[in-house]
Amino acid sequence: MRRSRATSFDWIVFTSRHAVAAVTARLSTKPSGLRIAAVGRATAAVLKQHGWPVDLLPGEPSAAGLVATFATSGFAHGARVLYPASSRALPTLAAGLTQLGAQVTTVEAYRTASGAALDVADCRSWIARDAVGAVTFASPSAVAELESALGREDFARLLAQAPAVAIGPTTARALTERGYAPALAESATLRGLARTSLHALRGDPVSQRGRAPNP
Repeated sequence: MRRSRATSFDWIVFTSRHAVAAVTARLSTKPSGLRIAAVGRATAAVLKQHGWPVDLLPGEPSAAGLVATFATSGFAHGARVLYPASSRALPTLAAGLTQLGAQVTTVEAYRTASGAALDVADCRSWIARDAVGAVTFASPSAVAELESALGREDFARLLAQAPAVAIGPTTARALTERGYAPALAESATLRGLARTSLHALRGDPVSQRGRAPNP
């Protein structure tokens, strides 16, 4: 991405640290006049580490939350928004900002690929023994890939015996759309996901909002 192109936008929105890494690798400093929005505190923290101040941060760390925050912030109709996205990005953010009257340019900043091959036989053995304490999901694609790898029947058996914990509202939505009620991590970070999963493993009361007593 050339600096001259970046300066043609009013806003740039970041939904992950991976997008931040992709953009800052090409632009060492924030282009003058460009305002920055981040979907959550973890992404905002990475931006600040690079010296990019964040102008807009939603209360709810999700694409829908960011759109809602834009809607109540005096967002100018016709604003030009650059959205560096994952290859698997959902349309929520771009569609929501477009409905607000923004001119959104979505660019593929990085590709989300499948990780190491899952040992399906071993996973099914754990499921058969009812030996799984909790299942954590850090992205909607993780939900889809685990369901695809295990098959719907074993995926359903797994989530019938072990609580699912989602890192954020978008990931939680991928589970609720499949008929499951996940706990939501206390913060949209890996630390928050780990803490809420620990509460689930302990048998602490963890709600669908991911709240649990402090250890």
